[in-house]
Amino acid sequence: VALLGEDSLVQVYPAGIYHVRADGRASEWRPPRGKPIVQASANNRQVAVGLQGGEVVYFELDETGTLAELDKKDLGLEVSCLELGRVPDGRARSRFLAVGGLDSTIRILSLDPDECMNVLAVLALPAQAESAALVSMALGRATGAETLLLAIGLNNGVLLRAKLDPRNGQLADTRTRFLGTKPAK
Repeated sequence: VALLGEDSLVQVYPAGIYHVRADGRASEWRPPRGKPIVQASANNRQVAVGLQGGEVVYFELDETGTLAELDKKDLGLEVSCLELGRVPDGRARSRFLAVGGLDSTIRILSLDPDECMNVLAVLALPAQAESAALVSMALGRATGAETLLLAIGLNNGVLLRAKLDPRNGQLADTRTRFLGTKPAK
């Protein structure tokens, strides 16, 4: 469940997406028969879901407050986690979608309207991704500059962190830390 826009809610469950507006109007999206939703991520303007079989479907809140399906991509592998990150101040959308796969990779997909759902980067992981988080962090107090980081929790208890280039979506400067024997979430 997540808040969308100024005044609506979205609920994602295996059989669909339920969008409820403040005035009581509701709409529902259902996945194709036999392909339940296995993963989901949302921020205040966007929703992404991973279907069984490896298809990722992307939705965005339009100017009328309707949650509209914009694009989809069949990755050909099961999705283990999804992450949209927050919408940056002054922007209409988060530019990237991180998709972890059962093949021990994480992919960065573009959400820009001109190249929506194009794969920008692929990072091979030492284990399967359990969770992911896109975080904007300050580099230093004096500079005021921020960097975009992708934190990936692996099923072997390792937390992997990589810098995400905000211009081209490339991943760099990967670091790892062992957190324990349970999957990192």
